[in-house]
Amino acid sequence: MKKLVIMVMLLLNIFVFGEKFHSDGNSNLEKLKGTWDSRFWEIVKKKNEWYVEDLDPAMDIDVPLLQIKPYKNGALVIDYTNLGSDYVGGLVYFGWDTKYKTLVILDKNLNIESKEERYVACLHNGTCN
Repeated sequence: MKKLVIMVMLLLNIFVFGEKFHSDGNSNLEKLKGTWDSRFWEIVKKKNEWYVEDLDPAMDIDVPLLQIKPYKNGALVIDYTNLGSDYVGGLVYFGWDTKYKTLVILDKNLNIESKEERYVACLHNGTCN
């Protein structure tokens, strides 16, 4: 019974205490610029404003360019609320993680939910050697 209680406590700690976002306090948008494979995102700068262009073909949203806004401690946020009748979303928190040197998706408490990968064209068109 003691072993079972210890195992349950360990598993709960994994879910409750996720890994924290590693940041230098800056937004690092220049490092985030480009296409991110696993999110179907392209991060672009237009007229001194930064946007996420959602390239997901399965998404039917009315506004493909979503303005990036600062959140806290170098994290950023975009808002998917009210973008189309087929998509019910909300806020998506993300940032450049200085430890992993990649885009990470965060929860509102700045815990890492996932690490993302850049777009690799040869993986999609079958030309990788």
